[in-house]
Parts: sequence; structure tokens; C-alpha cells
Amino acid sequence: MMSNKLTFDSVLLIGFGGPTSGCCQRNNPCLGLGHESPEAYCFVSEILARRMKGSSQPNRNRVDQVVAHYTELGGFSPFNRLTSLQASALSSEIGLPVFTGMRNWKPFLSETLSEMIENGHKKVLGIILSPFQCFTSWEEYQQDVDEALGKLSAPNNRTLDILINYMSGWSSDYGYISSVTEQIMASCEHWSENRLNSAHLIFTAHSIPEVAAKRSPYSKQFAKTSELVAGQLGKKFYLAYQSSPDTSPIPWTGPDISELIPKLDRSISTDIIVMPIGFVCDHVEVLYDLDQEAKDLAEDNGFHFKRVPTVGASDMFIQFLAQKSYSENEAYFVDAV
Repeated sequence: MMSNKLTFDSVLLIGFGGPTSGCCQRNNPCLGLGHESPEAYCFVSEILARRMKGSSQPNRNRVDQVVAHYTELGGFSPFNRLTSLQASALSSEIGLPVFTGMRNWKPFLSETLSEMIENGHKKVLGIILSPFQCFTSWEEYQQDVDEALGKLSAPNNRTLDILINYMSGWSSDYGYISSVTEQIMASCEHWSENRLNSAHLIFTAHSIPEVAAKRSPYSKQFAKTSELVAGQLGKKFYLAYQSSPDTSPIPWTGPDISELIPKLDRSISTDIIVMPIGFVCDHVEVLYDLDQEAKDLAEDNGFHFKRVPTVGASDMFIQFLAQKSYSENEAYFVDAV
């Protein structure tokens, strides 16, 4: 545990969320009633409706397609559980309570913030669990927090005695770069030096609409982070996106990993190392889109597929978050003491 004094009294990990067992209680009747994976159906329907500016009729084919991924993995997502592990590890490292709040599933941000206010937390460091920044992966989370606080203050028009400041972006921070590098090295620790050096290294991030990429640093951050990690490894690398919709009226960033894999040169190596550098835990986009779809494609093309675990609650990543919390402590909170 670190001993330096902190002026914030708690930390809030802010994430996308994933369906877990039990009704989310947002709709009556529940959107998922009668479906094989009711929680996943409700989860996906709500997300797509939100993306369509509140429409109650998202694309049913897309809903069914994504829900099928969840169903194949048991109907639920490990996202919330894995984020809780990160919170517990970070709490042990900095000696303060660390909460989790989700955009799309329980514990919703409004629920978590209500609990924090009830417990007397007034100065909060918010950590958005997204390495790369575009509106949906960064600013929208801050809007979500503001909306949640607005709902909590609305009933009695009360002023909430809570200040939330956000950890700045960390995609190029040495601690994150080293955390990713360590994951890759650990995954390939039994490989010979020659095998590791010759293997095709692919970094992936979630695809976003091209218009969003043009308006944000997302793609540049993805490229820079990958370059820095590859530099530590002394390897050439490829960039690929993943998890874009199969059909969309607008273009999304590419190349998709499914387009890249068949183009790799087997005469150089039959090994593919895939590092999902745009994610910080192994949720469904990793477990299905990479571990099943991309792996099957790689094997069909004569490659051995090695998917590297995300940084998760690894010691180095948690220590990095703790160190960054301390480095930003004075700048964000001293004036508010």
C-alpha cells in the first residue's frame, strides 16, 4: 500500500458494463422476457436503442446477432466481475475505497454515486476504463456521470456535496505501455527467441465510425500506443480493428482483423500474436470476436493463434493506476481541500 497522503477520498471506476444474472429493472415488462438469454437481450437492445437516439426499434438482426455471441458464452459477460477485481486490487494498493459504476448495467452509475454520497465521499477520482478517446469512450462517460448526479439532485433540488475529477488520458503512459508489454512477454514465455521475433504481432481496438475517428484522437492514440509497445518488444506490428457491425449505413475504421489475417505471409511465420490493446479486461468482444471468430479464421488460414490477455487486474497495471492517481492528486484536488 502506498503511504503518500491523498486529498481525494475515493475512486470511481467508470465502465461500459455487461449483462449479469438478474433483471436490470429498467423496463416493465422486461425487454428480455421469453428470450433464451433475457439479460443479454435487454442489454443489447438498450445499447442499440441509445445509439439510435432513443428509438425503441433498434435493428433486430443486429440485436439477435450480438445476443447470440453472449448466449454462446453462457448468456452473461465477465466485464463487471473483472472490473470489480480491478477495483479491489486498486483499493488495496492506495488504501482507499474504490467503487465501480456502469453505463449499461448494474451497478449503474446513479446507484453507485448514490451510495458514495450516502457514505460521505466528497472528493472522487474518476477513472474511465478506456485507453483511447473518442466521444463514446470518453466524453460520453463524463456526461453519464453528470446525468446521474442530475437525477440524484432533482427530487428535492438539492445541492450534492461531491466533486468528481477525472484521471487524464493514459494511452501513452509508460506504465500502461509496460503493462501491455509484460502481458505479451508472459504469454509467449515458453517460445524461443526466434519464434517470438518472427511471429506476426497484431494490436486490436474496437472499431468506431470513421466520422468519429476524424473528430477524435482515438485512432492516433491506438497507433501510438501500439508503436510504443512494439518498440519495447523490438518487433514489427500490424493494426487491426474489431467488433464493427456487419452491416452499417456509415463506414467504420479498418482494416478489420478478419481482413488482415488472410493477408499475412505464412512464409515469414505461422504464428499470430493478437493483443487487444484497446480493452482493459477480457469481455465478450475479446472472448467471442477474437477467441472464437478470429482464431477460427487464423486456423483456417494455417496459422497458430495466440491471444494475449488484456491487462485486467495484473500487478503492473494496478500499480500504474495507483501511481498515476498519486501523480494527479495535487493538480486535481489541492485547490478543493
